[in-house]
Amino acid sequence: MHLSVVIPARNEEQTLPRQLDALLAQECDRDWEIIVVDNGSTDRTAEVVAAAQERDARVRLVSETTPGLCFARNAGIRAAKAPAVAVCDADDLVADGWVEAMAVALTDHEFVTGPQELDRLNEAWLTASRGSNDVTVAPTFHSIFSYPNGNNFGLRKDVIALVGEFDQAYIGAEDVEFGLRAWTAGLELH
Repeated sequence: MHLSVVIPARNEEQTLPRQLDALLAQECDRDWEIIVVDNGSTDRTAEVVAAAQERDARVRLVSETTPGLCFARNAGIRAAKAPAVAVCDADDLVADGWVEAMAVALTDHEFVTGPQELDRLNEAWLTASRGSNDVTVAPTFHSIFSYPNGNNFGLRKDVIALVGEFDQAYIGAEDVEFGLRAWTAGLELH
């Protein structure tokens, strides 16, 4: 197994099918899997994953009952069979070639993020609230350090061994805080 794709999900029965379809349509020359972490959903999220599992054996369901994005993200990374992990969100849509790009990037680098296209899935007001839609650079915190887009990043599992898991005390900006710890440890985000 070369790459594990982790999707934290809580009550995402409406958006998760599109993301799973986008992932399952990906072409990648390496062995990879999809792990959906059901984070205490009360809707049909688990049934959506079960239907995807019937179509493709690469899809797995992991349960994390402690509510919170970081709990779900960490559970998925721990469950990953591959040494390299890519993370996306259930309510987003990966672009064609995303899995291959992450797999290749994580062959050469230990910590990566990808571009964000905000306009396609968001209302104009929400896109404007997110700031620049520059897809050529990673986000930075006050020009001091780069951090990964929380819904579009990859890392080798040894990065977690070095800097620790996502801090479950954060409810938002957890990607910035993780980026700070990675930067402090001397890791470069690509």
